[in-house]
Amino acid sequence: MFKIVHGVDILDRENLITMASSNYPRGHPKKILKDSCTSDIKKYSFPYRSIDAWNKLSVDVTELWLKTKS
Repeated sequence: MFKIVHGVDILDRENLITMASSNYPRGHPKKILKDSCTSDIKKYSFPYRSIDAWNKLSVDVTELWLKTKS
């Protein structure tokens, strides 16, 4: 999920995940919205199953890539 959010993997991110607006006061600025599912294919896909775990991460973990690059 980290590579998808930060654009490391070359994927069409807009079709996989929806980023939340950054004006939420809690959590980190890279939160992902969890859309409702109408099919089992989306419900059991990797991006959809990992959204809750990703959103629970701290700011330090989600921004680790930026800290190690500089």
